[in-house]
Amino acid sequence: MTSIHSHRARGLLAGTAVAMLATLIGSAAGASELQGQYTAANHQKLEQAWSSEGQPIPTTATADGRYGVSTGWASASDSALTISGNRQSAEVAGNAATTTLTAKTVRAEGGGTYEPTPFAVLSNRQTGNGAVKATSRMTVAVPGEIGGSSVTLSDNANTALARMNDASNGLTVETVGLSGDVQLGSRQRAAGQVTTSASSRIGVGNAGSPIASSRATVESNSTASEATANRALNSLTATAASVSGGRTVLDNRQSNDAEVRSTTKAAFGVAGSGAYGSAIGIEGNSAASLARGNVAENRMTVSGGVGNGDYPGGGEVPMLARASVSLPIAGSVLSNRQVNTGAVTAKTVAGAGVALNCGCTNDSRIGATDNTGSASAYGNAALNGATVNGNGQPVALVSNVQVNRGPVSATVVGHFGASMTGGVNAGLVTIAGNSLTATAIGNQAVNTLTASR
Repeated sequence: MTSIHSHRARGLLAGTAVAMLATLIGSAAGASELQGQYTAANHQKLEQAWSSEGQPIPTTATADGRYGVSTGWASASDSALTISGNRQSAEVAGNAATTTLTAKTVRAEGGGTYEPTPFAVLSNRQTGNGAVKATSRMTVAVPGEIGGSSVTLSDNANTALARMNDASNGLTVETVGLSGDVQLGSRQRAAGQVTTSASSRIGVGNAGSPIASSRATVESNSTASEATANRALNSLTATAASVSGGRTVLDNRQSNDAEVRSTTKAAFGVAGSGAYGSAIGIEGNSAASLARGNVAENRMTVSGGVGNGDYPGGGEVPMLARASVSLPIAGSVLSNRQVNTGAVTAKTVAGAGVALNCGCTNDSRIGATDNTGSASAYGNAALNGATVNGNGQPVALVSNVQVNRGPVSATVVGHFGASMTGGVNAGLVTIAGNSLTATAIGNQAVNTLTASR
């Protein structure tokens, strides 16, 4: 037995690994043109629309909603008022697709005599160049004087979502014998603009009316916006009792030149001319914005059973050193490549507070607790996970390449508190557990390879 441990040998293995990766995904790089014995292909293209005056026309989704109980000039007295569980959203996509290929057979071989074709190919290609915009505005309110009553505004949700390219791809092969290639290739390219705006005003009372002997609660409401240029969810599963030379490849590529912007504004509050013997709570509300250039979740599971992992030539040479363009290998490869050059911006403005506008706040409990505001921006983000079982797949690779050249920024602004212009008498005021978080990352990836034999 010969073992190679030198620096030169390690360099050879590293360089050969790159060549092997190129060999395995070379055909998948043109997966959008590939035809297998079984093929599922999706091709979509969004182009900018223009008005007769030469102005760009965006693709838009808009939602405006108001949810409330209004008593006019009268008061809410000895009553229970609840506004809860309402949902509002505006969603827009330039290109959106779900593509699934499932093949179950006894023998999975490549077709053709002179130029063999893969056994199964799933191809996704999406190109977007334009403007997509989602806007959602929500108001939840119980205005006026509150006396001897319980008012609850809870679990109301407002969301705005915009994506230029959005794909969900699933390829599954179940066979007794596998000797043909199985390939999932996804390509997404975005340019133009992707913008979202979500705004909410959720509150009880108004500045000119008192709150007396009552309970006012604003809790667990949420406002969120997301803007993403390219998003892909890719899943490949191949199961075989025996393997003899088949290659399994998941290859995802994304490129973004678009400007991506997500904005969220939310105000959660209780207002009055004063509070008397009352309990006021603003708690557990959230405001969040998320902006991403490219995001992918790639998952591959290969169960190879028994198989022939030998290479021609004989000898005891490390496995990677056998791979070359002229000597393709059997194996499993998960490859992800993302390039972002567009500006990615997330901004959140959040407020949770109590405003009592006189000097007569007596014997009341007031709190603004556990409210959150967050803004997150990513140039490229990926979750890559491969699981390979059995002797039929002698080589397994997970490759992730991310390049970010665009500015990435996240901003969060918040105000949590209580304002009583004339002070507090025999009261309890709690401002606690509130949080603000801003996260900006150029490239983020989690890569996992799990193998057992």
